[in-house]
Amino acid sequence: MGQQIFSSEASKSLGIGVSTLGKYAAILEARGYGIERGTNNGRIFRQNDLTLLSQMIEKITKDGITIEQAPEEAAETTLIEMNEELVKQANM
Repeated sequence: MGQQIFSSEASKSLGIGVSTLGKYAAILEARGYGIERGTNNGRIFRQNDLTLLSQMIEKITKDGITIEQAPEEAAETTLIEMNEELVKQANM
């Protein structure tokens, strides 16, 4: 099933503040991306969530993409990388 972490640990691993993580996660959720919620309604992040958020952060900080554009750009990059990995595994 994979590791699950809460906002404070996720923000540390991504190198951003908890409030920034919340803002980015809310943007993803507004676009239909589901982030699991715990019993206290706090977000529970999995590795795929962290990968997508990391891609978003990279797009915002390095590529100058706006916060509003970042989810789509990051999702596209993440899907391409996943596809490349699947092709690589199939050719082994």
